[in-house]
Amino acid sequence: MLVGLALASPVVRAEDDLRSREILWLDCASEIGSRDVTLFSNGTLRVRSRGPEEEVEMWLGELTPDETQAYVNRLAEIDLREAESARSGVVGEWLEQCEVRLARPGEAERRFRFGRYDSLGLALSRVVRIAEELEREAMARDARHGLPVRYQPRPGDVLIDAEGMRFEVLRFTADGGGVELAATDWPLILYLGVEQLRERFVALERGDGRELPR
Repeated sequence: MLVGLALASPVVRAEDDLRSREILWLDCASEIGSRDVTLFSNGTLRVRSRGPEEEVEMWLGELTPDETQAYVNRLAEIDLREAESARSGVVGEWLEQCEVRLARPGEAERRFRFGRYDSLGLALSRVVRIAEELEREAMARDARHGLPVRYQPRPGDVLIDAEGMRFEVLRFTADGGGVELAATDWPLILYLGVEQLRERFVALERGDGRELPR
């Protein structure tokens, strides 16, 4: 499918390419459901969970460029020359079977398969641990489940509180320790400390990326 899209649309922006290029993907599935985590080249983290009725829940998080590169470096340090898929171990329709895809920069994609309770080699174990770490990061940073862990306010950001009220970030306060926000639907101005934003607001819509005026 990806090849077909490339042929139909030969001009692809670099940003779009990074959004679709997977660095690491881990999927574990059984008869009762599945769960997968993906790290994309642009730093996007995605976790999807499917239940027995095919209902899907998804979490999305964003790494900074430095954080993304740090994960790429950790994956690059793992010596996979002797790594191989685990041999058949404990099996059963209720037991998860997993697959890892790893596409390190400059290398062909590698794939490994194993059961959840199989004994893995050191190299493959390190890859799986990193994938599980990324899963926790995605769930912690998903804006629908609160503000991102390392959220820093920017002008144009719209923050949503528990009652559904929306406030746009305007600027820092004079002392630099707080932020001025304006309600989008009411004539209301708030002044909150940066550390208080996570206590007041439960969701984020990103703005245009400019730095806040001080």
